[in-house]
Amino acid sequence: MRHDPHPLLQAADADLRESPSPACGRGCRASTALGAGCAAGEGRFKLALLVLLLFVACRRDMVDRPEKRPLGSSAFFDDRTASRPLVADVVPRVIPQRVVISVARGREQYNIYCQPCHGARGDGNGIIVQHGFPRPPDLRGENPNDVINAVTFGKGLMYSIPDADAQSIALYVQTFRRQ
Repeated sequence: MRHDPHPLLQAADADLRESPSPACGRGCRASTALGAGCAAGEGRFKLALLVLLLFVACRRDMVDRPEKRPLGSSAFFDDRTASRPLVADVVPRVIPQRVVISVARGREQYNIYCQPCHGARGDGNGIIVQHGFPRPPDLRGENPNDVINAVTFGKGLMYSIPDADAQSIALYVQTFRRQ
């Protein structure tokens, strides 16, 4: 069963097939949708030009943009800084993060940040000791304030982590004394 197109589409198709273009009189099909002129080659030229403009508009450096560091330099601005100065009399909006200090949170954070060096029981026998790194201190006898300071500010080869997590870790380290 053959499906005929809409009557308006049939009429437009018939007009394109039968009527010669008024400019040249050669009977070439003019694509009115693209705005092409008389010659069929001109329609292809306009299509190629459109495709070329689309590719030129998408420059590669727009995709592979280098990361801007907060206080780094940038050739874009006249003062050569990537960061813009703060607007006068504007208070920055800071959304405080609520972190619950608990033994469960401390265990989670200890397993992420501390266990590779200090071991599962805090005795300093972590996996890094087996790979030749120096043995870290035993945490089982440490004062909780010392643990919080060491975790918050870092100590020796150890890097720092956020303060609320440091308090949770110190709370979890207290459980090592009872083991």
